[in-house]
Amino acid sequence: MKIRTVLQTFTILLSFLFVPFYVSADNFETVVSVSINADIHSQVSISPATVEVLQDGSLQVKVIDANGNPKSGRNLEIYVADGDASKVSFTTPSQTGLDGISTSTLYGTAVGNYKICVRDITDAGNVINIEDCKSISVIATPAPNMNPEPDYTSDSTNTVSWSPTGSLTYEYFVECSTNSDFSNVVASSGWITSPSHAFNNLSNGQIYFYRVKARNPKGNESAWSSAVYSVQRSIPPQVSVPEIILQKVSLPEDVYVDSWNSDDVVSLTYVVKDSVDISESNLFYLSPNGERIPLLATLSKVDDLWVYTIKLSDLPKDSEGNLFEQYKIGLEITNVNGSKSTNIDGVITFKKKKIEETVPAVVDNDDTVVKDDNPPIVDNISTTPKQFLGKVVDSITQILEELGVEEVEKVAVVTAVTNIGLGVGLLFNILTSLPAQIFQLFLSFLTLIGIRKKGLVTGYIYDSQTKDSIERAIIRVYTRAGHLVWTDVSNEYGYFRTIEIENGEYRIDVKVNGYTFPSRAVFGSTDFSLDNIYHGEFFQVTDGTIPNFSIPLDRSSMSEVNIRKENLKLVLKIILQILYVFLVVAGLLFTLYAVYVSPTWFNYLILALYLPSLFTILYLFILKREKYGVVKERGSGKLAGITVGLYDLEFNRLHVTRVTDARGRYRFIVSPGHYYISIITPEYTVVDRSKLDNIEVRGKAKMVCPDITVVKSTDTTL
Repeated sequence: MKIRTVLQTFTILLSFLFVPFYVSADNFETVVSVSINADIHSQVSISPATVEVLQDGSLQVKVIDANGNPKSGRNLEIYVADGDASKVSFTTPSQTGLDGISTSTLYGTAVGNYKICVRDITDAGNVINIEDCKSISVIATPAPNMNPEPDYTSDSTNTVSWSPTGSLTYEYFVECSTNSDFSNVVASSGWITSPSHAFNNLSNGQIYFYRVKARNPKGNESAWSSAVYSVQRSIPPQVSVPEIILQKVSLPEDVYVDSWNSDDVVSLTYVVKDSVDISESNLFYLSPNGERIPLLATLSKVDDLWVYTIKLSDLPKDSEGNLFEQYKIGLEITNVNGSKSTNIDGVITFKKKKIEETVPAVVDNDDTVVKDDNPPIVDNISTTPKQFLGKVVDSITQILEELGVEEVEKVAVVTAVTNIGLGVGLLFNILTSLPAQIFQLFLSFLTLIGIRKKGLVTGYIYDSQTKDSIERAIIRVYTRAGHLVWTDVSNEYGYFRTIEIENGEYRIDVKVNGYTFPSRAVFGSTDFSLDNIYHGEFFQVTDGTIPNFSIPLDRSSMSEVNIRKENLKLVLKIILQILYVFLVVAGLLFTLYAVYVSPTWFNYLILALYLPSLFTILYLFILKREKYGVVKERGSGKLAGITVGLYDLEFNRLHVTRVTDARGRYRFIVSPGHYYISIITPEYTVVDRSKLDNIEVRGKAKMVCPDITVVKSTDTTL
């Protein structure tokens, strides 16, 4: 017998021994019992998938069989499969109808993510789990955003407003306090539905801080918003209040944030006036978050002139003991009647970094190193430019008369080739040094052919120090996830465009040579007379439109070595341009003479080659030249740091200000209207106001920048 046959026989015997069975000639019956507890066909949905705390969500279950037919009369139960079940509440789901649908509501009492599942409990002995589970996110009620406050608010009433950040209908609770931690709340609104509230009976000269929170329809409250602040300027009739005017801020030289002498001092000069006696004065540092930090200072008075002197060692420092780059200083004055005034115009700015530079020295014969403080002075050339040019023309004429025709043609060819090469080099240097200009032309071309949307003007880029516009800054708009959605370049007036975008959170980044973003010189929401200042933070878009931002940029800090290098490059560039003009003039004279003595097609061709050179000169000295006005002191030089104001002539109201740069330059770009210009810096007085008192701008925006001559206010010999 084979082994396979033996194994088969042994298996059959075992089946007879251990498996009981009954066989009837008339009946053979097998009973099979199957239990099914999983439903892979029914569907669960939750809307919305994200809700605030206590906000209702809607849950729907559609019970169907394997063929997609609805199953009615089913009783369901909801449970939390993932998350703290005690933090989620449900209503009992309805029994499924003829369409197989059951509905319920649910809400969360705590922030978190919860996985919600459903089971069919119609048959008590056979509970069926529906495998299609859904998740719901429960978020905190979002705090509203307080709208920016101006530095000063008038009268004894201030209306603050805010913007909701959630999607529900909310009630709001806003508080007013005299300090930034809201330990002294002087007024509150109670729960209101309006997105604004007016606070009355505010005291003159007092800094008030405001914050708001929201409550959703189910009663859940948000956290407090960030605080905003402003100084109240309310002057009741017949009541004396102090008047405070910041006149001057004096800084020591060679002080840097990471290199300073503890004995050095800064001083702030104020003019303080009041018809009654002053009982109290407080000088303080106003931190970026609005906290008032008292400053230790020495006060000296001469009549109405108050000078506060502060040691650098007494200024607040960062965690490494370095000075901050900027300090915003406030002065609060209280008179004997209890009336207060506060001035927060004081700004102290320090340089960011100090880089040592080797000072040239002269070695005497006795090996003693002596610093050369008196470099030689080069005498001025007595010849006038007109006389000098005349001598050059006479010399060229004499050379031409001595040369023959062939020699003149050779010189004309050489000078033409030299000029063309030099001109192309200058133009190429200009274009390659301005990548933003090329990029701007590229974007304009894409807009022209319809590939890129045109957009609307929604922002302004400007210098944080001079308040002047910055052109050819590259602006990029990013989503919170970091995706680029828009790019533009600011125009000659500093304005840029944006397009309509989807609602959500975005941020703006700005790049331009010689400047840094975001500004650390300007903080807060206003920079007179500009508002809605942007500092690089994320912002919310709710109507598809990017807010109209004013974006200040700080000039990049440069060491003395780099400044000297840049000045040297500028001088060499000017010398090269002058040499180029001289060569073009000389070469053109040679070529004209060659055409005169030998009018051949070749000489005319050489003459035509001067057209690119002439275009280069036109671009360098006319088209590319920027227009500025200059403020200078009579009998002296140009003045830097002078504040120039442009006023609306009709309402006698300050329209905008500019601060002169290191070369005393300024300019205004203004819309049509009537204006006048004045010097705001109190130390100086304008000599001749005839060209400043009535400035009319017609048609479209225009550059306004007349030169201004001033004298010290103490000088009465006008």
